[in-house]
Amino acid sequence: MTGDYNTAVGRNALEALADDGTLGNTAVGYAAGGLMVTNKNNTIMGYSAFDAADAGEDKNVVIGSLAGSAINDAGSDDNVLIGYNAGLGGIATIQQCVAIGAEAMDGTDTINSINNVFIGFQSGTGAWASTQSTDNIGIGSNTMA
Repeated sequence: MTGDYNTAVGRNALEALADDGTLGNTAVGYAAGGLMVTNKNNTIMGYSAFDAADAGEDKNVVIGSLAGSAINDAGSDDNVLIGYNAGLGGIATIQQCVAIGAEAMDGTDTINSINNVFIGFQSGTGAWASTQSTDNIGIGSNTMA
């Protein structure tokens, strides 16, 4: 691990950091942020949380086992993802979103998600959106699922 002001606790946490300009990341848990190379200012806690993010995903708070674990898009910034599998993600951009609850907003694999708020068990999940999802609010179990 290189860079400045990074903190890693757990096997394979932040293990790929390789850019001296990378700074301000905190990861706690097995493989938390494990593939991050050039990321900045992320706070990650949980087993395999945010573990596909590899370059450019910055200023995210990701807490929970497997939370944000498939996010791999450099434009995925400024998110708060809390709960088991919350904000699972994929190769699309997730930007300025809040997902709180187990499996909240976990169906964004290839669909951009911008400025959304989903709170509750499986809120904002599934295939309810087939194109970019912007400026939605869903509160409660299975809302917009």
